[in-house]
Amino acid sequence: MQRKKLIEEIMASISAFKHRLHFSVMGKGAKNKITNSQWCVLAIIEKNRDIGIKEIAKVFGISSSAATQLVDGLVKSGYAARKINKQDRRSLHIELSKKGKKHIAQMKKSIAKSMEIL
Repeated sequence: MQRKKLIEEIMASISAFKHRLHFSVMGKGAKNKITNSQWCVLAIIEKNRDIGIKEIAKVFGISSSAATQLVDGLVKSGYAARKINKQDRRSLHIELSKKGKKHIAQMKKSIAKSMEIL
């Protein structure tokens, strides 16, 4: 019984830490007008250099049209760009722009600082 209670306390602490970190870091992202969902898409694009809309939709468990809307916002803001797939000219890959790469680097620094403070 005590083990179960300890596990519940640990899970609650992890959840609280996650929320504090999220609000601390994402509050700084607000001035760049990027949503949490868009930040997650940027992170996926960074890890998967040759990713397309269908793959992004699959990762997040959303429709292709919803993924397209997220990517459209990133492209419009200058964080990402669409590139033609050299192997299949009918498909597009999503890549980080210079601005997107810079933003991710800044957010990673911000996360590291926030973790030191928390």
